[in-house]
Amino acid sequence: MEGIKQISRSAADELYNLTHGAIHVDVMNLEPFVEKMLSAVTKGRFLPRQHTAGNLPIINCETLDSVLQQLNAK
Repeated sequence: MEGIKQISRSAADELYNLTHGAIHVDVMNLEPFVEKMLSAVTKGRFLPRQHTAGNLPIINCETLDSVLQQLNAK
């Protein structure tokens, strides 16, 4: 990872998957920001998810059809 100064949270999440999957991958030479982002993703894997959508309702969709119905409900 030498020379990589920044990484998105989604890229760090994929990197987490690589380092914790069935095939072992070592990640070396992390820049400080990249190391912090990977650490944040790793910690987030063990914390309960918190939804902060404000006053928007959370709608549970069991099927793809129900997702499409919600998207077309406007």
